[in-house]
Amino acid sequence: MCQWNHRAKEILAELRSDPRMETAPIVLIARVDEKPLEDDNLYFIQGDVTEENLIRANIQKANTVVILGDDRLEATTRDAQVVLATLTVESLNPAVYTIVELVDESNVRHCQRAHADEIIVGDEFSSRLISRAALNHGISKVLSELLSSRFGNDLFKIPVPAALQGRPFLEVFTEMKRNANSIVLAVQKNGEGEVIANPENDLPVEPGDHLIVISLGQPSL
Repeated sequence: MCQWNHRAKEILAELRSDPRMETAPIVLIARVDEKPLEDDNLYFIQGDVTEENLIRANIQKANTVVILGDDRLEATTRDAQVVLATLTVESLNPAVYTIVELVDESNVRHCQRAHADEIIVGDEFSSRLISRAALNHGISKVLSELLSSRFGNDLFKIPVPAALQGRPFLEVFTEMKRNANSIVLAVQKNGEGEVIANPENDLPVEPGDHLIVISLGQPSL
């Protein structure tokens, strides 16, 4: 992990909550005075994200690198440091999977040119998503598509079609995919009530419920 900010502690906590990362070694390179938290398997290198420090961190054997922005800097300088760190990381280990955090969306293209694998812009995603992306490569790309109306699939909330009311979720899921090329992610009870993600197969989908679906366009049934 490169740099430390107010999201870093939560990112590490999320990583450690996954059995795959519970005791895995993590190296932190950051311009802070001391190791920011107690973790026997967190190795701290004080300083900037330089070639020397990355080599000390054994970058050649790294699987994933998370590059965070320094909250103490103004946005332009902060993003510039992230881009520079990405270039340095990729030059030392082109095979490593890099996940970077930016403030300004206009700098995304610079990180793309630096060969960042996943780019997360400011408040667009939470710390939890950054940790999920570190554990499950590619997940932020899927969510970026779903959260943007400019390209690809979108998320929609629709009333349950009359023909599907009263049927179990598995049948609703199958019919929506077959007839509308839509994937049902969740059911919201009574339109504004509880949202049930990935429902049980036999959950009754009732009149007044809504479906949250992934689709290329607004489903029409």
